Amino acid sequence: MSGAQHNETRDVSGAVAQSETMRDVIFNLAPPEPPPAARQFPRTDRRYTNRLAELREVDRVVEDVVRRGRGARYLLIGPEGIGKSALMAEIGARSRADFDESLHLDLAEVRDREGSADYAQALRRLLFALHDRTAEGLTDVARLRRRFQDITGGRSLLLFLDDVADREELALFTPGEGRCLLVAACRPGFVGAALEQRDGAEVIELGALRTHDGLRLLREYSAVDTLMREPDEAGSAEELVALCGGLPLALRVAATHLDRRPELTIGDLVDAVRARVFAEPGTPSAQAVIELGLARLSARETELIARAAEHPGRFFPPELGTALMGPDGPDLIDGLVETGVLRPTGASGYSIAELARQTVRSGPVRDPGRVAADRAAILRFFGVGHRLADLYGNGERFRLADVMEADESTVAPADYPQPFATPAEAGDWQDRHLGHTPGLMRSAVDIGRPAAALLLADHTWPAHYNRRRLAAGTAVYGYAVRLARTLGHQHALARCLTYLARLHLELEDRDRAAELLREADAAADASGEPLNHAVVLEARGLLYGRGASPDRTAAREALAASRAIHRERGRARGDVLQTYQLAEEHRRAGEPDRALEELRDAEARAERRLTELDRADDPRRSEHLVHDWKLIQGRVQLALARVLDAQGRAEEAERRAEAARRVFDDAGQPVREARALRLLAEIAERRGDTEYCRALRIRTQRLFAHYHLDDDAAEVHRRIPPRPASGPTG
Repeated sequence: MSGAQHNETRDVSGAVAQSETMRDVIFNLAPPEPPPAARQFPRTDRRYTNRLAELREVDRVVEDVVRRGRGARYLLIGPEGIGKSALMAEIGARSRADFDESLHLDLAEVRDREGSADYAQALRRLLFALHDRTAEGLTDVARLRRRFQDITGGRSLLLFLDDVADREELALFTPGEGRCLLVAACRPGFVGAALEQRDGAEVIELGALRTHDGLRLLREYSAVDTLMREPDEAGSAEELVALCGGLPLALRVAATHLDRRPELTIGDLVDAVRARVFAEPGTPSAQAVIELGLARLSARETELIARAAEHPGRFFPPELGTALMGPDGPDLIDGLVETGVLRPTGASGYSIAELARQTVRSGPVRDPGRVAADRAAILRFFGVGHRLADLYGNGERFRLADVMEADESTVAPADYPQPFATPAEAGDWQDRHLGHTPGLMRSAVDIGRPAAALLLADHTWPAHYNRRRLAAGTAVYGYAVRLARTLGHQHALARCLTYLARLHLELEDRDRAAELLREADAAADASGEPLNHAVVLEARGLLYGRGASPDRTAAREALAASRAIHRERGRARGDVLQTYQLAEEHRRAGEPDRALEELRDAEARAERRLTELDRADDPRRSEHLVHDWKLIQGRVQLALARVLDAQGRAEEAERRAEAARRVFDDAGQPVREARALRLLAEIAERRGDTEYCRALRIRTQRLFAHYHLDDDAAEVHRRIPPRPASGPTG
């Protein structure tokens, strides 16, 4: 066929190989593969001791859920250390084949030391695991809860919740109607189990392990199993189970104690526990067992527990063990998990078991100098991590560190155990640990490192803003502003006031944002650094451009002034981004020619910077910068395509949109890719390429639907052209 162009996509991303024109296109557009099903499970316990009666009851409920396609809730109730999490993991191992998807959330990961939980973060995690991109940026808990129920309705889902405090928390995470089983391991003191049972929940109240189950757990330890073959020791083992109160945690600690001390008999340990209880009347025998076990940990294990306890969060990532203890950190953690002293918390790390935590906290008073050194090491691990995550995700943005002397807390030691390898991993790591930022900042001040607190606030800014951690951010930057005022640090004051203003702007408190920016202006003046003014001016541009009656002229003036400063100081990233923002303001104001002029300038500057990075002496050092610049380039290309399309320059707009689509595909940004595809489909439709438009819209709709952008998916679906009627046959 004359003028035909072959356009084929064979990969999952739907890449389009196209030429200058789009007439008479022949294509084979493969549909996108759906995102992988969520398959998250609690970590199973290789020394799990069966609670056969409880598991048989669970099997009955699972069978009923699957057969009837109904939902059910299972509550595991009992004291600390009774084995709720272990039973929950065993339920997962037995039931995983009966459900298409599974999610696991340990609420300990989103609680601070006072026990307050960030429910918005928790719900976003669940929604992200289900590939719901609409959750990004949401902070309203009620809205997130509704979204979670909507998206889980009709699914075959197994949901595990750990550390559930009360009925209100349970209700927040209850899935929508469908073949869903929620298994919740409840905190000690959970109130409302009877009401939950009345409302249809199944409740298992776990008691102490029966004697034969306790003995079975002890036999999982080889040295203890050998001892129990002696007649006298078998009787002592039964006494030990009784002294441990049937608590799996206490039994684990006791068994580990015996496993590591081959000179001890079970009778020796029983005698030691009784002596401790006699010497300290009122001490529960199970607590005495745990105290004895902790006292007999290796010196290195004891050191790790003591040092990790200085971390202000309730859990810590495994890499922190390496940072504190060196290369044997992972082995030490594994050993402490075996004892039960550490418990895994979801996929993110470990927390000290509460019964063991009480013993650690009530132990000998540590040397203040040692405490300060440990806090400094923890601060350095997270300070470096957040700095690197900021670099990975945000390239060459202007940072507070650019105008401050580098603090040791942001300089990675040679053996720093970096916990991520890609920009996406860096963003997820940073998001998981944002909740610890206020505690780390206070710790920095306590050990005389206030500059580290200010740098930590700055390096977490993009994560707070882009991930919409608005409530957490206002706490962080409110504290940072007070600290900067106290120190008289004008650079930090200008920066953190601006950050706080932008958060208030997102919270739609324009008056407060304007007030903060006035003070930020004064601080920027006092700092003597023009780039601080550029940061304030960018925020002013956003302030003027928002609201019911935006002042487009003032917004453009502020953004242009900010860009001029970046340009004068040779800050390419600020220059290009402010140019891009300025072009968007021109487009909104109905000035497409001005918008096009700005975007072409931004495009040329981005290309020039990428060329410079390609020629870098050490490409590894600039890899994350290239990633950031390519994404910026993609955003500029898509903006160019929209302006060109509005001017009727369809062919050029199509090339720009396709270039943007390729960038987003390569960067693993499927939603941005879908937005580029949507514009490509509109251009194809106006040109009359109905079949190509149809193929593009089907792919766009599938991408939006796969990532649960329901409104976008529905809008695109409505606009998919019908298939042409078949011609006559015969």
